[in-house]
This record gives sequence, structure tokens and C-alpha cells, in this order.
Amino acid sequence: MLIRNMPVVVPMLLVALIASGCGTYRLMPTPVAFVGDPEETFANVDPADRNTTFEVFVVTNRKPSDNPRYHNNPLVYYTNTVDDRLRAAIVTIRMGGDRMHWAELIEQATSFNRSHNPPVEVTGMREIGELWMSLPQPFDDRTPESAFTAEQRAPAQEFARRINERLAAVESNDIFIFVHGFKTKFENNVRVAAEFGLYLNKGGVHMAFAWPSKDDLFAYEKDKMMAVASIRDFRLLLTFLAQQTDARRIHILGHSAGAPIVVQALSDLRLLHNDLDRAALMETCRIGQVILVAPDMDLHRFQDDVADRFPDIAQQTNVYMSTRDEALSFSKMIYGLARLGSAIKAISPQDLVRWATYDRGPVIDVAVAQEHHKSGVHHSYFHTNAWVNADIIMAVRYGLKPGDRGLVLPTDNHMWGFPEDYPQRVRAIARQLSVGN
Repeated sequence: MLIRNMPVVVPMLLVALIASGCGTYRLMPTPVAFVGDPEETFANVDPADRNTTFEVFVVTNRKPSDNPRYHNNPLVYYTNTVDDRLRAAIVTIRMGGDRMHWAELIEQATSFNRSHNPPVEVTGMREIGELWMSLPQPFDDRTPESAFTAEQRAPAQEFARRINERLAAVESNDIFIFVHGFKTKFENNVRVAAEFGLYLNKGGVHMAFAWPSKDDLFAYEKDKMMAVASIRDFRLLLTFLAQQTDARRIHILGHSAGAPIVVQALSDLRLLHNDLDRAALMETCRIGQVILVAPDMDLHRFQDDVADRFPDIAQQTNVYMSTRDEALSFSKMIYGLARLGSAIKAISPQDLVRWATYDRGPVIDVAVAQEHHKSGVHHSYFHTNAWVNADIIMAVRYGLKPGDRGLVLPTDNHMWGFPEDYPQRVRAIARQLSVGN
């Protein structure tokens, strides 16, 4: 697409650059739900997990480098070019450097004003290999799996085995997948998955779906095309996890340009299983909480997916919106269409009422949260805003609906929001749940 108005576009591109973040990577702000007693917050962490290292399971359709010196180096091995197949790996993350122990990490992780903000470092990677379900399928009467040799199926079997071993070793047997947005590096996405994993009590399997963002300020439209090219791959991953692992539920967080990957993959799954009722659909696909934050997708396309009842596939689909999202203002300027993540004023009153009362699809306005915690261009608030990241974690960790996790539903706009006393509300809820567990 030819961009004609460069004097306007360049500042907006700079906005997108600011939104992507830079510099030393540090632990995200402490979610307000967990400010206080570290032992209470992390009481349910398995003793074997009380350390500062994390394993993040990664599935990617990024093409690997041909340079043998880069093999298993997560900082350079996976390129920004799309591949025609999926690969699986396990990346090791360390929080706090080599001298920080578990007790100090959780003390800092539950502090409002940290004396030392722990760095989040990528320390290693082991690639498992290509996943057979993404290889070209034969056009004959064989079932997909039987069309491939034992050697071709081996990496997927090992990946499933490693996931199941992890699920069996911890109290939670859920999978949490992070799907990143525009202009992000491979290693940063893995770090985000680990950070949320920490506040989810290190339970279950934490995974990053690393689609090939170009990591280029001026490659926005290419990134959007790469996102579209990744929809089927993400759907194949979800199908694989449901069929080959022991996961009870698969939770998904999709941010910005990654959100339409999540929505379209789930919508496709819903249509592929259109003969199933909701109970059978939940049993087959096992999708739990779906979190869409600052979703960079066309509002009308999302409404079409809702009309096709894609939210039926999940326990709950939470959509977070902000009218202050400057990065989505840039996206709207490019496409000329309202973006879901900033479409509060574009949604009809009838849709607001319908969405507010739709049990499986709450819409959340983050305006009050942003008033209290200003951060950049208000696009990465799922990570940088201590109110919003708390609400996401409460939804995933406890499976709570908005009203049960401290949000309110004003009668004037029919959209869930953060009350002024949200920190006090959510802390009380978190402590009660912690005591109950």
C-alpha cells in the first residue's frame, strides 16, 4: 500500500516504536491484586518450582537460520521470515540474574516500589523439531498422521510428551499461550510468557506462539500479512494440543496484531465443529479463557465472528478496549476502518447491550486503569498497567467473570470497567481465594 501523507504517518510510526518498548528487559509491574505478602501470593507454587528459572514451550512458523553457529541460540536462530511448517522448542528463562534466589524474586514480584527490578533473561533453548501436522498433506485416502513416517512424527510426539510430563508434575494442568503483536522480537515474546507464568503460580505449561513479525518499524503492513498467514498454523497448534496432550484447558492471550490470529483460528475451529453443541465443543477443543487485548482487527469482522458464535468455543472471551490507544489510531488511519481495540465509540448501543449481557464475551474498558497508571501510548497495557495485568491474571488463574474479579458494569455504557477502588477490591478477592486454596 502506498502511504501518501508521510508528515502525518512518520509521527504515528514513532508512536508504534514507543509502544514496542526497548532497553533492558525487566519484570513487568506488580499486578495490584498481588501487592503484599509474597508467601501468601505464591503459596501454591510446587516446592520443585521455587526457583528463578522457567521453561517456556515455543511453537513458531519462523524460518530457522541456515547458519550452523546460530543453532539453538534463541537470540538469532529464528528469523523474521515465514516458514511453511511449524517448529517446536523449549526456551529457558531466568529472572533476577544469577544471584537472585526465589525468596528475593517473589519479594520483588509482590512489591509496589521495588528495590531491585529483576531482569528477565533468555538463557538457553533446545529445538525439538518440525511438527508433522504442518507438513504438506498428501492428496490420497490416508489419514493425515499415517501419511508420515515414524521419524517425521517423532518431534511432535516428544513435544507432547514433554508437555504432559510438565502437566503431571504440577498442580495445574492447564496450558497458557501468549500470541504477540506487531514489531516484536522472538525472545521478548518468550519473556512475556514467562512473566505471566510467574504470576500464574508457575503452574501448568506456559507457551509462546511466535509468528514471524518483522521487527521493523516500517513493516507494519507486512506484519499484518504475516499474521494472516499464521492463522492456519495456530489452528493446527490448538488442535494438536487438544488431541495429543493431557491439558484440562488451553488459555490464550492475544495482543494487538496477534489477536486476529486467535479470533480467526477459533472461528475456523468453531465452524469446522459446527455439528457439536457447546458442551461437546468444549470437551473437544478444551479452550478456556481467551484474552484479546488492544486487538488490531476490523470491528465488523469481529462482529461477523461473534454472529457465527465463535465465543461458544471458549469458557470466556474477554475483549479489552481503549479510546486512548494511539497505535490503533495509526492502524485505523492505514485501513480506514474502526479497530476492535479502540472501537468503543464505534459500537452501536444495541451491540453494547448485547455484548454486556453475553455471558461468554465481556467487553472491558480500561480508561480508569489508564488514568491511574499512565504508560507510553497505551497499547501494551496488558503488560505495563498494574490494574489490567491483574485482571487478566485473575481471569486466567481463577476463571472468574468480570463482576467476580472486581470490575463493575455501569448502566450508562453497558461496558465493564475498573472502579476507582479497584486495587482494594481485587486484593480482597485475591486474598480470599488464596486462603480458600
